[in-house]
Formats: sequence, C-alpha cells, structure tokens
Amino acid sequence: MFFRLPASLPFSILLLCIISCGRIEFENLDFSDGGGTGDADTNSDADVDTDTDTDTDGDTDSDADTDSDSDTDTDVDTDTDSDTDTDTDSDTDTDSDGDTDIDTCPDGFIWSGTICTEVNNCGEIQELNSNLPSGDYSIIPPTAPPLPEAGCTYHTYNHHAYYYCDTPTEWATARDNCRQVGMELVRINDGDENIFVHSTITADCWLGGNDIESDTNWYWVNGHNSATPFWQGWADGNAVDGLYENWAPTEPNDGAEDEDCAEMISGSSQWNDRPCTGYDRPYMCESAFTPRAPSGDCHHWIYNQHHYYFCRIGLSWAEARDACRGVGMNLLRIDDSDENSFVTSHLEVSTWHSANDLAVEGAWRFAQNGNREGDQFWSGGSIGNGGSAVDGHYSNWNTNEPNDPGNNENCGMIAATGTWNDGLCTDPLDYVCEQTYFAIPAAIPAGSCAHIPFEEKNYFACVDKMAWIDSRDNCRAAQMELVRIDNPTENALIKGLIEWHTWMAANDLSVEGEWRYADNGTNDGDQFWSGGSVGSGGVPVGGLFSDWYVDEPNNLGTAEHCATMQFATHQWNDDYCTNYENNRVCEAANPTQTVTCTF
Repeated sequence: MFFRLPASLPFSILLLCIISCGRIEFENLDFSDGGGTGDADTNSDADVDTDTDTDTDGDTDSDADTDSDSDTDTDVDTDTDSDTDTDTDSDTDTDSDGDTDIDTCPDGFIWSGTICTEVNNCGEIQELNSNLPSGDYSIIPPTAPPLPEAGCTYHTYNHHAYYYCDTPTEWATARDNCRQVGMELVRINDGDENIFVHSTITADCWLGGNDIESDTNWYWVNGHNSATPFWQGWADGNAVDGLYENWAPTEPNDGAEDEDCAEMISGSSQWNDRPCTGYDRPYMCESAFTPRAPSGDCHHWIYNQHHYYFCRIGLSWAEARDACRGVGMNLLRIDDSDENSFVTSHLEVSTWHSANDLAVEGAWRFAQNGNREGDQFWSGGSIGNGGSAVDGHYSNWNTNEPNDPGNNENCGMIAATGTWNDGLCTDPLDYVCEQTYFAIPAAIPAGSCAHIPFEEKNYFACVDKMAWIDSRDNCRAAQMELVRIDNPTENALIKGLIEWHTWMAANDLSVEGEWRYADNGTNDGDQFWSGGSVGSGGVPVGGLFSDWYVDEPNNLGTAEHCATMQFATHQWNDDYCTNYENNRVCEAANPTQTVTCTF
C-alpha cells in the first residue's frame, strides 16, 4: 500500500504569514534608494564600528554596529501590478489505486492510516498508537517555521529548528518575535547544544532563561516566562533536577539589581545575567518538530500542518490552558469548518478549546501565546440576541449559544457533535492542545538564506551576492535550482521576498533569444520566451508565464544573457551573467520519499 502526502497551507495564509512575520510589503514600497531596471551601477560602502564596554559587575558587553549604504544610480518609472489568484485543493483524496492522500507527518514518521508513527531507518518501528501492515510508505520532506523577522538565518540541530536573528532587540521583544511564529527563545539542554548555539551566534545573544517572576529562581520560557526551572540561587546556587547550565564564574550575580534575563557571551559560550530592558541583543529562536505530550492520557494527531494532542483528562479551563503552555502549545483554536470536522471526529465528550470572554463579557477571543486575550472572533451573545462574528472569523455556536445563563459561563467548549457552547471555566473537561507543525527542509543552500515553504515547494531567499553562475551552482549544491516562476501567484511571492536585484533561472546562454530555465543540471530546460522585448517582436513560448519589464529583454551590449527580478520594478530584466553580483532565490519541489517496511 502506498500513501502520498500532499499540499501545504493555502497561499492566502502563507502570504499573510510572510507579510506579518517577515516584515515584507507588497504595496506602497519606497524605492527612493532602490535599484532600477536595465543596467544598474551599484556603489556599496560598509563601515564597521566595534565598541567593547565593561560593566561594573564585571560582565563584558560587546556591541557591533554596521552601517551599510548601497546606492544605485537609475531613473525608474515604477508601475507594479500584482494579482495573486490561487486555487488550492487540500482535500483528502483516494487515488485510483486505492491509496489515500493524507496530511503531513513529522520528519522520521509515517502515516499508519490513523496516526503518524516513528520510523528509525525505515526498519524499526516505534508505534505510537496502532499496528502497521507491511508495505510502501511515503515520507514528506518537512518545512521550516516562518521568519521571526527579516534577516534571521535558519539552522537545524538534533531534530530542532533554530533561527538566529542578528538584529539587536530587548529580551521581551525577542521572546515575542519567536512566539509569533510558534517558537521560543532558545533553551539549552546540554553541552553539545551549547556548542552548537555558540558556533552559530556572532555577538552576545539572548537565551530563554530568566528569573523575571521570582528573583534567583531561573526558568526557561515555554508559553510563559516561568515554564521550566533550571537554576536556583546566585552564582553559588544549584541546578534544578540536574538540568544543564553554563554560567560564567560569579554569575548569575544580579550586579545591576535587575539582571533578570540570560545571555550567552559570544567570546566564551558561557552565560551571564543581564537587565532585560535597556540592552539590545541578537537572539535565537528554537522549535522542536514534535512537541512533548502533556501529562496523562493524550493522543497525538497531525492535521493541515498542525500538531494536536487530544487529552482525556478532566481539568478546568485554566488548568488545561496551562497544561498546553507547559509543553509549548496552545489550547485548541478552530479556524474553519474543516478543522472543526477534524477535531469532532476525535472527540468522545465535550472538550475545552481556547475561546473565552474572561476579560470583557461578550468579547470572545482565543487564548494564544501565553495571553488569554488573543484574536477576537465573536461579539455578543447568540445570533438571536444580536451576536455576530468579528472580521469574518469562523465559529460554530450551538443554537442560542453563547448565552451565559448564570453570568459566569466565560470559557468555550466543543461538544462531541461539533457545536460550541459557553461553560463554567471551573468544570473538569477533556482538552485539546495545538501547535503549528514545522520540520527540516531536505537541504539548505550555503550562505545567508531565509527559508519560505509555499504550496509544494521550498524557497530560499539568499542575500549574499554572487554572479549568476555562482548562484546557480550554490543552489545546485543543495539539490535545488535557481527559481523558475510559472504563474502570477508565484511571481507575487518572489516579489515579496527580494531585497535587491535577484537572479532567476531564466537565461539565453546557449542560443541568443531562446530564453530557457536552468534545470536538471543544465542551462537548457523549458523554453518560455523567444526573441527580444514585446515591442521588438518577442513572444512567449508554449503559453508559459513571463513578466518582462517594458523594452526587456534587450540584450544591451550584446552580452545580457541572465535574468533578474529587479528590486525597484519587481519585474524581469536581462543582465550580465558575470559582471554583476545579485541576490538569488533557490527553489526545490517537495517530493515524497518512498520506503518499504516489513513488520
């Protein structure tokens, strides 16, 4: 039996994530200093100032400020029109051979028909729930979390995902940037992980350790500041439950009397306590690919790139919320009817989800990321009493719900039938925890690259500049190719990623005017364009997509054989393959890997 694992999130959701998490704008771009079309002359001046300060507590603070000015002399008339229509089908299908398309399992897991089951080299099976028959199984290459902010670099270690973000910020902002993409500030569990983190950072870096809520009681963040205790006391204190620590000598010492946040010292890899405010540091985010289960009778499922734990344990709403937070998850949030149906299919009794109006009566919100006041999705009582959805958010209230009959039903539950009701927050009910699923891409290009999963492809937007051939070879070294843009939707995605002129796979290196995509190890993949610009008789080939800027391609100087997406216009231009160094986007399909297992 053969199972194929399909599709990613719809474009609209992924695009929203890219915009909000990556600080990327598609409209109202300011191109006053941007590059242009045609042939650009670029001047780059970089000045680096490094200051080393020693604090009164004996800690060393290294600040490196880099000023980088890049000016392009071009006259540009910008007229950008991006229409992004997408048609996504994410239904579960049964193929003609009887195989079933199902949602993504984590790296190293396969679908058993009822649950994702761990595979060790495709030979040994650790069953999570059910027995597996012998046969062929497909494992989908995983994806990575969205960027906490522009400029973060992606790393993996020991089945965890990490982003190192080198924009200095205060500790709380760094924590919140990580949480907005489902991650946390890094927690270091052993000496090997400490070595890995130290090898990645380039300056003193925030960690997830803090004693904000209880002085001298140090915790790792995980859903809230005081999730997991690891150290108690000053420098002469002791580790909690034998957990790893790497404090520098005489640390922590609370030298400034408010040093409540932990940093790694880049020069030594040791840890220091530092005031959480008034000091800006780079930071590292971390996410495990399969979250730990809450304590008790909890069952793991994956749906639409989200992890779920269905826990058959009677807890109050607040206890359930805290149980989820304790493993870095949130109480269930239901965003559409398909997710509601999925959840209902696994329920036995009424079960808590994160909806609540604890802060303001009638203002129903989802508890998210350690805050009970997340997005508001409903206002008022039942529909019959004037209640209504907020901003088009989904809900599935039962008839005459929510009704708050005793003025104390402030927490949301979902019945085994799938309808919602407001209930007493102190009632002991089952609960569901949820977390977005992230995992590792098959390969990563060398350089300063951000990973963007979209539909069935992985993209890496890389900002270290190279000539076209070097860029092509850099992508190929990671079993990828320079990006091929096939439709307006993909074109709009790439527009949102670029920070400078950016190489594409398009070239006419073999035959002048025969524009093809570099693919499968050659420059001569599918031809998509013939000739010069539209005005000089150029035409698309085979109905394939293109987005040349006006009067492009023009082969200025008879040597422009490689295509870029220009930064200012976000349209295509032919350029010199070797004379200019630009950014690049690498691309790879997300194929499944078939393995045969005998049990």
